[in-house]
Amino acid sequence: DMVGLLEELKGNKDQAEFATSLGIAQPTLSRILKGKRQIGTVVLHKLLTQFPEHRQRILDVFLSENNADRCS
Repeated sequence: DMVGLLEELKGNKDQAEFATSLGIAQPTLSRILKGKRQIGTVVLHKLLTQFPEHRQRILDVFLSENNADRCS
């Protein structure tokens, strides 16, 4: 899931540092990591830019979670 993937990509960074690296506010990242908010296309683009080696996995998880919401 996206939360697990983000936790993995965050690595040893704290939430504030990771949020800053993505160009989003720490409270926004916190809501995403708690599953209270999904990432949007802007954050998706930032993840793809910052972690090109994980591009396919990021896209797969994003599309899987967003398509599941549309089918519900």
